[in-house]
Amino acid sequence: ALNAGALLRDALRVPAAAAAFLSDRALVARLLAAVEDPNFEVASDAFATLRDALTRHKETVASVFLGARYDDFCTAFSALTSSPNYVTRRQSVRLLGEVLLDRAYSGTLIRYVADPDHLKAAMVLLKDASPAIQFEAFHVFKAFVANPAKPPGVVSILAGNRGKLLKHLADFHVDKEDEQFREEKAVIVREISRLAEAEAPLEGGGEG
Repeated sequence: ALNAGALLRDALRVPAAAAAFLSDRALVARLLAAVEDPNFEVASDAFATLRDALTRHKETVASVFLGARYDDFCTAFSALTSSPNYVTRRQSVRLLGEVLLDRAYSGTLIRYVADPDHLKAAMVLLKDASPAIQFEAFHVFKAFVANPAKPPGVVSILAGNRGKLLKHLADFHVDKEDEQFREEKAVIVREISRLAEAEAPLEGGGEG
């Protein structure tokens, strides 16, 4: 598996090869299965390959793939970010944040942050038992809050859970010595504070 992974990553350096790989659902499915392999080395190597596949050729390959197979992308990351395996969950949440916040994937970001179900998933991750996963989830969550064109469903969830979110963020990684993170958190807190309090949370939204 490790030899195959090294060969595949070398092949992915070629745009045409990367495009061919990403267009093959069966091959991508096998890679995603390897990401959750019980063998840590195999899973880590497979995740390195997945990262390369999605980020190496942003304009010519990955962004086109995400545009054409957006639903497949969402299904795959929904499974990975809810995996019972800690390493898989942490790595996938981090990669999801990287993809969504990269300008090359702006089209994917717009579609992703318009979906209330994705927001609910991000809110659940924001309260994960692992502080590291919480921190990575913040970068996904902030994309929903910072969106200037929030759809009604997203606004309803954020407004309906405003009090809980503000209370959680008040104690959220207060010991983090990262000035950029502190500034971003302050912006998110201000944005949530501006939302009108809804009469009641959207069904299921309170779980966040």
